[in-house]
Amino acid sequence: PTWKDALGTLKKNMNDLATTYGKDILLAEVAYPFAPVDQIEGRESMEWPMSPQGQADFLKATEKAMAGVPGGHGLGYVWWYTDSILVPDKQIHIWRQGNEALFDHDGKPLPAMKLLAAEP
Repeated sequence: PTWKDALGTLKKNMNDLATTYGKDILLAEVAYPFAPVDQIEGRESMEWPMSPQGQADFLKATEKAMAGVPGGHGLGYVWWYTDSILVPDKQIHIWRQGNEALFDHDGKPLPAMKLLAAEP
């Protein structure tokens, strides 16, 4: 989903693609911030808080939506820039200050990363 859409919009789109066209679906560039990001358009309507738990809840909901795609056409997703951690004293651009990574600013795995690492 985009920042200002509900997950229901994504589910409907995936279901339509799977049932109408029989297409397999892989979501690319899936991400959700674990810390506030000011420059997100539509941030006032985001479904989950911008927090470690909000990021994990978004991931759970995304996985559930993917598992619910008809005909087993939900292949999975690719998390955008999992390792976008700020590096002290380096003047490099890190997308949205690294707040969408699966590691905190100290490099420790966040709850969403732990979900990915858990056995099914």
